[in-house]
Amino acid sequence: MIKAIFFDVDDTLLNFNASANYAYKKMLEEHHIPYDPNVEAYYHEVNKQLWQMLDHGKITRDELLVKRFKIVFKEYDAQKLNQSFLTYLSDSAYVNPNTIETLSTLYKKYPLYAASNSQYDLQLKRLKLANISKYFTDIYCSSSIGFTKPDIRFYQKCIEKTNIDPSEILMVGDNIITDIEGAKKAGLQTCLYDPNKLDHDLTYCDHVIYDLIELIKY
Repeated sequence: MIKAIFFDVDDTLLNFNASANYAYKKMLEEHHIPYDPNVEAYYHEVNKQLWQMLDHGKITRDELLVKRFKIVFKEYDAQKLNQSFLTYLSDSAYVNPNTIETLSTLYKKYPLYAASNSQYDLQLKRLKLANISKYFTDIYCSSSIGFTKPDIRFYQKCIEKTNIDPSEILMVGDNIITDIEGAKKAGLQTCLYDPNKLDHDLTYCDHVIYDLIELIKY
């Protein structure tokens, strides 16, 4: 039986790429950096590699945020670039298909919680901009929890706050490692959101959905 649902935020409820592309371009404008599609492609490659390192515990989130700009924009202050990027990121929120329809239905049946590898203030602002913060009982972010998904301690801290048995909590997310494997090892039920129908190892998945609206059957 499910008594609560945890949701990953970026690439599950919100379209992170759309927000990140907006923030990237605004950051360039602020710091008078000429736009170059080749540099942008390199940035995305570096960023992806660093996030994969984070998934495997080889780097911290704070290190990642600055290092990506330090690698790509060697002649600029990486700390200032990161701050600009995060500021513009917090000003942007695009919901994925059927996010509002799904949350507005589910929150009448279960307490809903956001579970994100991000900063609390940033995600709260973006969820408010998307007009979906009202559906959540609480928002759990790595910056305030003190651990980063898929670290089992992230999930344990979240579970403690809900006072609900982990076997009665469903974790919904798009990342097979941070959202699914991490949650399953912490004892939660898991649901992979896979709109692009990628070739995933489903070892740790209890459920797979291709559209968020499928969740209303739970």
